[in-house]
Amino acid sequence: MCNRSVLIGEDGIAIAAKLIGKAIKNYDFYAQLESDMSYFMSIPKEQVQVVGGSPRFAVYDTDFGWGKPEKVEMNPIDDGGQSIALSDRPSEAGAIEIGLVRKKTEVDSFAYIFTNSIEVFS
Repeated sequence: MCNRSVLIGEDGIAIAAKLIGKAIKNYDFYAQLESDMSYFMSIPKEQVQVVGGSPRFAVYDTDFGWGKPEKVEMNPIDDGGQSIALSDRPSEAGAIEIGLVRKKTEVDSFAYIFTNSIEVFS
């Protein structure tokens, strides 16, 4: 710890660098990793949601010599078969394409609710 007045003083940057170095040297990475892992492993698997991809990957701009893709679908990235994939949308600038992977019963329920909700707003 250090007073603010010391850090804004003439040698403040050097003092801050020494304090940061000391904190890094004393940081027990493996103890923190063990603590974090035990916490994450205690979460029930069905409560974990995996999200992958990014609109910044520009997957629709990728060309391996056959031309740019018309449709990109992401595979589930976890073994539970429940994930969300994000990518750019080629037909609209700045839009995001969201892919959901769920069990069939969940997809059927979602489709029913979504369809009926759209009809109400139409």
